Amino acid sequence: MKEINYLEIIKKSWKITWKNRYLWWFGLFLVLGGRISFNFPGNNEWSKRVGENGSQFENFISRHWQSMVAIIIVAVIIGLVLFVLSLISKAGLIKTLDKIEKNLTGNFKEGFREGKKYFWKLLALLIILGFLIFFLIFLLVVPVAVLFSLGSPIFGILAAILAILISIPIIILASFIGKYASFYIILSDLGIKASIENGYQVFRKNILASIIMALFFIPISITLFVLVITVLLAVGFVFLLAGVALYLMLAKIGIIIAVSLGSFIFIVFLILVNSIFQVFCQTIWFLFFREIASVKEEEKVEENAVEIAQKNVPAPEEA
Repeated sequence: MKEINYLEIIKKSWKITWKNRYLWWFGLFLVLGGRISFNFPGNNEWSKRVGENGSQFENFISRHWQSMVAIIIVAVIIGLVLFVLSLISKAGLIKTLDKIEKNLTGNFKEGFREGKKYFWKLLALLIILGFLIFFLIFLLVVPVAVLFSLGSPIFGILAAILAILISIPIIILASFIGKYASFYIILSDLGIKASIENGYQVFRKNILASIIMALFFIPISITLFVLVITVLLAVGFVFLLAGVALYLMLAKIGIIIAVSLGSFIFIVFLILVNSIFQVFCQTIWFLFFREIASVKEEEKVEENAVEIAQKNVPAPEEA
């Protein structure tokens, strides 16, 4: 296995990310489709509120249940659309990065159109790996639940610790296989089975290198976190002063304006930074994959060349 220059990969990834700013559109869809979370009050607080205002809550539900169902349906549809866009954008980004690496011109529109071709394969890959992880973890959780139900908390705790220790490498393995398999699907247009098999082989031969590459994301993520906190404090300080000034002129409305404007600017900044970060991360893994997968490709070429040369060698003439 050849030596990998991790810092050079990171440096080159940043150059590509910053130079080709149209790639940020792919990152935007990756961010929007990455996670949608709904925050509810804590259980105790929620129970307390329901207990105190139970009748009002029931009346509200009974009178507005159609609106609530409609909101939920719309939220689910938006979530599905964003999820679809994120998978297409991932494929489009990788295809565009491949063109950039080959010194070809690319753009967002063309990359997004090419990314559509791989949506169903990527979706099937996610479903298969997700099902396998769920099934394996389910097999680990069942003995723990049985031990606790039989009144053996000590053995149950030990089994739970063991299950966690086994689950961690399973999840890591599935994560890397899924990452590499998706590259094979997009770059080589392989089938799902062949992509998973190739992804597993690449990871098996480059376990240490893959883990080292993943560890580099710790300082990168910390740097991003520090940047976001610094900007948050700066924006907060500026709009605190603006809020005081607006309060003196417009009272409570001034505070509302300052808080709303400051929040909007910070959210836009957060989305922009995360979009750039997503492109940067995908570029790092793309370049790293080319490094570790190219070894196998070179070996294949050499093997084929030897076979062709052997076939072309004329048979010795009989005396």
